[in-house]
Amino acid sequence: MVINPTLWSFGFGLAWRELPLPNIIEVSLYRLAWTGVALSLVLIGMRLSKLKSWNSLPRASISLVIKMLLVPLMLGSALSLFGLTGSTQLVIVLQMAMPPAFATLVIAEAYNLDRDLTVTALAAGSAGLLVTLPIWLWLFGV
Repeated sequence: MVINPTLWSFGFGLAWRELPLPNIIEVSLYRLAWTGVALSLVLIGMRLSKLKSWNSLPRASISLVIKMLLVPLMLGSALSLFGLTGSTQLVIVLQMAMPPAFATLVIAEAYNLDRDLTVTALAAGSAGLLVTLPIWLWLFGV
């Protein structure tokens, strides 16, 4: 926890969530966040352009099937058993079924992990969402 700034910011945010921020700080944080999103998209584009082959697709597919198909299906079914149905169930299932986040590539860059596997999982997951989203809406839709 000491070396992870994300956990520090989470703790500070929880501790001081009732403290109102001056407007200039709030606007600055808002713009900084959107700058981070834009830079993440640029990084994804740069990594996609350097991707020479889809050799990492079989390994990425395994994790994507688990993340985007098995977990949401099991969770959605379990929620029904606990009485959570309708919009609440659909929202939880859709959150679980989202493809890997852009932060995955940022973490892979920061810690020198397998960038090809990461960008392949991001691209395949985003494309796979076009197929899985209608399935979840059909199965758990209101």
